[in-house]
Amino acid sequence: MSDINAFKNYGIKTPRFTLNNINTYGRLVDIIDGDSLSIILPIYNDYFKFNVRLNGIDTSELHSHKEELRHFAENAKNELVKLIIKTDNLTKMDSLIKTDNLTKHEVQEILDNKLIVVWVECLEFDKYGRLLANVYCFNEDTNEYDISLSEYLLNNKFAYMYNGGKKLSESEQLLLKK
Repeated sequence: MSDINAFKNYGIKTPRFTLNNINTYGRLVDIIDGDSLSIILPIYNDYFKFNVRLNGIDTSELHSHKEELRHFAENAKNELVKLIIKTDNLTKMDSLIKTDNLTKHEVQEILDNKLIVVWVECLEFDKYGRLLANVYCFNEDTNEYDISLSEYLLNNKFAYMYNGGKKLSESEQLLLKK
């Protein structure tokens, strides 16, 4: 047991735990939706799973009240799956994996059976306890981890810019899609 007297040196002004400015490789183990992932990171000589929110973007919600937005949300998630599978060095048979409308379990199974490594630039935790991060996948053309998942989704109109303020209403999101 550590020395309990050491707590005398720490009080209300003790800084909160952060991963801000930690840049490291991580293993992608789940694509929750278009802007949220589960990634295993090496932290303090061990490995921990973090729910990660992609920095700077928002996508439509899978549980939206509007069917059209649920469809956009599924498309964003499926696009991430396609990007990750395409950039991972898979066998010819693996590349035939159907990536449209995969179930949550199918996505997890694919990622559990493949070692898919991403580059993660950690920021702060968001108000829901998710780690905000810039996440990059491998680019076979450059042989670098330089495909930003956030930029990819923005450039292909699967996401809109978001920096933690008020989210767009469902009506505003629909206007962006037209």
